[in-house]
Order: sequence, then C-alpha cells, then structure tokens
Amino acid sequence: MERIFSYLENVPPIPEELLTTREELLATTPLLEMYSDASNPIKWEYKESCNDPQLAFVLYTLPKEIFDWAEENLPWPLEPVVDPVLQPGGWYMLVYNNMVIHRDISRDMDYRVCLNYMVHQGGDNVNTIVYHDDGVEIEQEIIIKNNSWTKVPMERLHTVNNVTDEPRMFVRFFLRKDIKWEDVY
Repeated sequence: MERIFSYLENVPPIPEELLTTREELLATTPLLEMYSDASNPIKWEYKESCNDPQLAFVLYTLPKEIFDWAEENLPWPLEPVVDPVLQPGGWYMLVYNNMVIHRDISRDMDYRVCLNYMVHQGGDNVNTIVYHDDGVEIEQEIIIKNNSWTKVPMERLHTVNNVTDEPRMFVRFFLRKDIKWEDVY
C-alpha cells in the first residue's frame, strides 16, 4: 500500500466543544517552536537548509479531554503519553507559511502511523505536497479540508504551501507502535 496522505472517511469529527480556538491556543505556552532550519531540538531531515530561518510550526499540549475522546472514538489504539514532546499521544500544531521540504523524524517516533484532524486549513488554497525521495518530483498534492481526518506518511518528504490565513491548525495523534499503515483505513 502506497504511503501518501489519505482521507479517513469513517472516523467521526472531534466535537466542536472539545476543540481549542487558535486564539486560545496562541494565549498558552507552547511545548516547542520549530524553525525552517536545522537548529531545532527535534531532529528534522531537510532536503536543503534555509539561510533565513523563520517560524515553521509550533507544538502545544493536547488537552486530556481530546485525547480521551480520541481513545474512545478512534478505531485504533493511541500511543500513550510518556513525554509531551518526544513521546506524545498527540499535539495541537500551528503551521506557518515557512515550511521547508522535510521528513517528520524524531528519535522516538519510529515512523509510526499518525493521524491529523484539520481544525483550520489556513486559507482557501493551502496544499500539502508529498515528494519523491529526490525532493523535486511531486508525488501527491492535496488540499486538506477542515474537520477531516488524514493518515500522514511521516517518513516521506513533504511540505505545506500557500498558508494565507496563518496559522494553519490541526490536531495530530500517534497510533500505538504496533499498528501498521495498512491497518488504518
């Protein structure tokens, strides 16, 4: 089975009353800020380095209520929260228009399956692009809709373009390490 972004149509939306607004999130202390260069505390693999590092994305603690809801409503088991940054069950993420082509790599993530729930897509024409290993040829280009679930190929080179209504906001969940890509549909 090809590992590209794919919609998960049979997963219920996160109830609106559980979601944090962007304004509420921006008023809290982030777990981690990631920049468009190699100076980040979490290892990111870049196609190329950026000479003028800009804020690319910010991670926030996922409220227990959302994690609990996901554990009860997702058909796959979640990774338990061990460490909020390096071994999370999930995060809130705000993405800015400074994303470089990269792979989502951390020493503890082992390419596990992760799911994104799009809260705010960040504009009308924001696209997520998956590249072949050369980082030049595009394999997939997708506009991810609000209130939708996608399966995320963390080990693939990818980026986000055209964020005009910053920041883009989504919830990321990590499935338990024994769950395989082909088991999630």
